[in-house]
Amino acid sequence: MNQKELLKAAEKQIVQLQDDKLAQEDFINDLMESQKLEAEELVRLTEQVWKLEAALEEVAAERDDVRMLLLGLRDDMVRIRDVAAESLRSATDKKSLLNMAVKFYDVKTLADSAKFIKD
Repeated sequence: MNQKELLKAAEKQIVQLQDDKLAQEDFINDLMESQKLEAEELVRLTEQVWKLEAALEEVAAERDDVRMLLLGLRDDMVRIRDVAAESLRSATDKKSLLNMAVKFYDVKTLADSAKFIKD
């Protein structure tokens, strides 16, 4: 091979290497862009998970509040039932009207304190 052929082969090799380098740079840039898009999507998904967690915590807190109200309501109903049962026992035992009035007053007082009866 003479020098001209060597120079042409070297020039051809240089051009091929430059083309390969540009192709690799494009590939790397595409990979970096893909990673950027994936990172942005991950951030969006993470934010959605945080919002979902907050919503679930809020629902759980509301559920606990409702549960406590229902337990309080149940306790009030049990007390009213007990006093009403005692009132009925008094009526069946034919106790004095004054004693029955006291029992019914107790029922009304309990119901008022539980906010069942509104005047």
